[in-house]
Amino acid sequence: MKKLLIKLKNIKNTELNAEHISKFQEALLINTLNDNNKIKQAKIVEAFSFTDESIIITDIAGNIKEINKIFEKSFGKKYKSVRELLSPETVDESIKHTGKNKIWQSEINLTTSEGKSELMIVSCNLFKDELQRPNGFVYSFKNVTELKKLDGINKQLISKLRERNIQLSDVNKRLLVDNLFLSSR
Repeated sequence: MKKLLIKLKNIKNTELNAEHISKFQEALLINTLNDNNKIKQAKIVEAFSFTDESIIITDIAGNIKEINKIFEKSFGKKYKSVRELLSPETVDESIKHTGKNKIWQSEINLTTSEGKSELMIVSCNLFKDELQRPNGFVYSFKNVTELKKLDGINKQLISKLRERNIQLSDVNKRLLVDNLFLSSR
């Protein structure tokens, strides 16, 4: 942009033609669009920081372009591609599925930066640019390890309650029979 402005500044009015003006207008438009995209991208990344999910944004090839603070806290900054975090088969499946304008989702065990194995619901969405061209993917990682543990405990409690209910029903039947027997005497 600067080079074009310097070049235009050094051109005499008599040498100025439509091609110079057209190139300048094109460069100005591209520069403005890039600035707008950077502002939008910064706002999007900031918005992703308010979620409790780890978020990464990739380009079409799966190279990581942005991460939110939760992802950084959970997994660190060491990943350059989503294929380093998820298996290549998983990434290929997610890309294939989202290419059909669907949301892909799967439960996957991942190792955090602390070395813990955590169960994550991983989702992938395709995002498009202003012209509706595929521009990359948004992967979200929801840690459900504790929820799964609570679900298991809940199932155990329900099973115990059912057992107790059966036992109480049996005791209640015996009491009814004993009561009938005593009242018939």
